[in-house]
Amino acid sequence: MENEAKLLGLNSYEFRAYQALIRLGKATAQKISKLSSVPSSRIYDILSSLESKGYIKTINDRVKYFIASDPKEVIKFIQNKKKELDNLEVEFGRLEQIYDIQEEEPILIVKGNRNFHRLLKEKPEAKKYRYTIKYNSVVNPEWVKGYKNKLKKKVDIKNLVRFDEKTRKNVLKWKDVLPEIKAIENEGVLMSLIDDHYVMIGLITSNCTVVIKNEAFCKILKKMYLATYEKAEVIK
Repeated sequence: MENEAKLLGLNSYEFRAYQALIRLGKATAQKISKLSSVPSSRIYDILSSLESKGYIKTINDRVKYFIASDPKEVIKFIQNKKKELDNLEVEFGRLEQIYDIQEEEPILIVKGNRNFHRLLKEKPEAKKYRYTIKYNSVVNPEWVKGYKNKLKKKVDIKNLVRFDEKTRKNVLKWKDVLPEIKAIENEGVLMSLIDDHYVMIGLITSNCTVVIKNEAFCKILKKMYLATYEKAEVIK
């Protein structure tokens, strides 16, 4: 009932009072209140609101009576609303086409750990390759599972990691999953490069994350990464 009432621009009390008056044909406020279960303390306010909206009319006799407006008027109202909604649907269809052809912003910069982790969840799945630079090499069971699945799917996985006393324990755990992990000097950068179209770079000291979606940039970065990876030492 509430949904129908809202579509007609009525609250639940107004809708129930109008329904009751349709059934009664002509009635006093007290009878409408009784049939509709609208509290008597509210019935006059409700009927006044219905009249202002054109749903009922008042007959002033020795006793004040109310009659419902012809339901045909309500049907016309509903039909007009349908036309308005149809027109709105057409307009939003045009807006959707405009939205779809808008070029996606190629660069996104965010600050804070919360935004960093949000971007991690939004990161696309690698289908061809994923090249990574790790700073802390945190061992997350979900990430380990993800890497294993990628390896099963023949995704090319390469990792350059900071390898010192602070990260040794984590890195050695990762070697059980990714034997070809290699070391790189790293003072506060992490990176994930995916399939020639996506790179996410985290700047640890600035607590800032940059996402770049640009094929030309990713291809150049890929060449630089592979050149560095080729010369890097495998961790043993």
